[in-house]
Amino acid sequence: MRDSFGEMLQIRSVGGAVNDVPPEATAYAHRHQNFSVTAVSRHDQAGFDAGWSVVRESMDGIYLSFESDQAPERVRDAFPPATLERLRAIKRAWDPDGIFDQNFDVTPLSDVAPLVT
Repeated sequence: MRDSFGEMLQIRSVGGAVNDVPPEATAYAHRHQNFSVTAVSRHDQAGFDAGWSVVRESMDGIYLSFESDQAPERVRDAFPPATLERLRAIKRAWDPDGIFDQNFDVTPLSDVAPLVT
């Protein structure tokens, strides 16, 4: 069980000045928390993921700079709907050709080609 916990757990205090910025002022909208929790595992990834899923259920929002899971759900966890729409509008205006594609995908859903099966 110890191995499934991971090699690193970090709890950062993020209240104070972080919470003073209005949520809609930046892409980082989840500013009401008092702590940021980060954990890393290199070995028993399945066990770690199972344990972390229990923790994730108690959390509200994520900070993508510390996230390695690039599933579409993580983008929705990171950005409230209004913030995500704002980022998608910026992406559409400033990167219509998708040149910047090495991070979490905020491509507007209407711009994504449907999957052909």
